[in-house]
Amino acid sequence: MQNEKISVIVPMYNAESQIQKCVESLLCQTYTNFEVVIVNDGSKDNSLAVCQDLYGNEPRVRIVDKPNGGVSDARNAGMHAATGAYISFVDADDWVEPTYLSCMYEHLTETGADMSALDYRMESTTPERTAKVEITDEEVVTGLDILERFFTRKIITGVIGKLFRKELIGDLQFPPDIKIGEDGLFVYRFLRRAKAVSIIPEKLYNYWMDNTDGATNNFYSRIDYEAVHFATLILTDVEKEVPQLLGPASTYLLLPVMRSYLGYIAGKKEAVPRFKEITDALRIIFRYADKNSKDYNYYKYKAFYILHKGCRPLARVLISRWVTHQTI
Repeated sequence: MQNEKISVIVPMYNAESQIQKCVESLLCQTYTNFEVVIVNDGSKDNSLAVCQDLYGNEPRVRIVDKPNGGVSDARNAGMHAATGAYISFVDADDWVEPTYLSCMYEHLTETGADMSALDYRMESTTPERTAKVEITDEEVVTGLDILERFFTRKIITGVIGKLFRKELIGDLQFPPDIKIGEDGLFVYRFLRRAKAVSIIPEKLYNYWMDNTDGATNNFYSRIDYEAVHFATLILTDVEKEVPQLLGPASTYLLLPVMRSYLGYIAGKKEAVPRFKEITDALRIIFRYADKNSKDYNYYKYKAFYILHKGCRPLARVLISRWVTHQTI
């Protein structure tokens, strides 16, 4: 049955060269009862004009035009405008396969889950870039196993490749004050409400990696000090509500918190109040995180942390040299 509408929200900012490929992939869906809500977030190029010209008379496409407020604000505007019973998010420079919506809808409705989550294919002009998530088994996850899958990256931690029950989203919003991890925080908060999640090992979402400038490949230049805020919000909630998951949560959060920590030190910004937030989080994370995780070098990070506590000038010199040459 395809009697329930799905709203696909596409936040758009300066995407005039990519938006047509994205929207056309949605208009080719085998699932027919859907709407595409394009949210133009104050684009400075011709993105809005391109959409109005191509889809102004397309009944399945709605265009929301708003001043620039960031991707969180755009997604929030899209949710406010959405009329479907289910919500999916697709980035303007990505595209999906024809069975994207039907696959997620069928799994969600057949299993009674609150969210269905697909695998994804990473597309890039750089062949060595590979996806960090690899879903191998189809399963329905319940209880605390839902958050365990999130922290161990056995589902995509961002909003792409998912179908959400709008009713369960309720009053959830994307935090506009967080620039890194805002979608991860949204998904985490949704999963705290969910009773069941359907995980699907189908690669039906194509994620385009080459959507940022080359400077983002450098460890130091890609540091965003807001990353620690989303991490500590999750860590605080886990510590209070589900302390049995402090191990996987700490393992998941060590890298973003450590990036902020090293960025503060290398940038000589230790006087910024958020530095205490970082160190408070690290005290918990180093206690519970997996020391042998392949995602990071636990012992090197712990050594920097201890060295900085004992000899800040030396630590700053060593860390500044190290982060300048790191790629993530």
